[in-house]
Amino acid sequence: MTDSLTAITSLYAGQFQIGILVLVRISAMLVPMPVLGSQSLPFQVRVGLALALTMIVFPTIPQSAVQLPRGTPEFFVMVGREVVTGLLIGWTFGLVFQVVEIAGALIDSQAGYAMVELFDPITGQTSHLFGQFLVAVASVSFMVSGAMGRMVTTIADSFVALPLDSTTLRSERIVPVLQHIIEVAFITGVQLAGPVLMALLMVTVVMAVVSRIMPAMNAWMLAMPIQIAVACGVTAAGLPWMMHVFGSWETQVFHTVDSLLSAMG
Repeated sequence: MTDSLTAITSLYAGQFQIGILVLVRISAMLVPMPVLGSQSLPFQVRVGLALALTMIVFPTIPQSAVQLPRGTPEFFVMVGREVVTGLLIGWTFGLVFQVVEIAGALIDSQAGYAMVELFDPITGQTSHLFGQFLVAVASVSFMVSGAMGRMVTTIADSFVALPLDSTTLRSERIVPVLQHIIEVAFITGVQLAGPVLMALLMVTVVMAVVSRIMPAMNAWMLAMPIQIAVACGVTAAGLPWMMHVFGSWETQVFHTVDSLLSAMG
């Protein structure tokens, strides 16, 4: 009888440890993740979302295959490893909207809106006018394209590609993957803002020529409203193309997450 109670107690203790590790990884993922980790969501909602995802994922994990630690120090080492794993995956997903923030910042700096700062409820940070507009449009595109469901699926699949007891945080394998996606993110952000920046450059050149030809005319007083009108017009005209580039960027981020899981496995 005593042996049976000990076995049952050990079984439930092991399940509890696995559940804690799953919850830690999912919670760490959600912190930097777009939309799901938005600061506009109440804290209770984010906690409930983490618990709901944990209850969904937990039954799918083959518990007999997980090598649980024998002591408390080893368990806390596994917890810390799961925190780092979740933060890396969530941060990579967070790059989805970084490209439109980069594009918006470049456009704002050239259109004259750099001094106007607004609170972005999606990211929980301050942003500029065009940056917040592009993030809002990209968020709608992100939701409509089904990327949200794919992101949740990737969270569950991460426990298959990267079991709880097989995470290896090797910097020589992880850093190149992150370095590559950061470089591509910056290039994509500049690419998104490219048409607007070229149009604003042409406005600047034209106003410089006008100011040279007619010195008495204060051409630069007219430059600001013209730059704003051109930035708005070119952004509106090129918005479908921008969202097409953003869709390709979404796909690349998901591929990078897969590569990151392989590098950490």
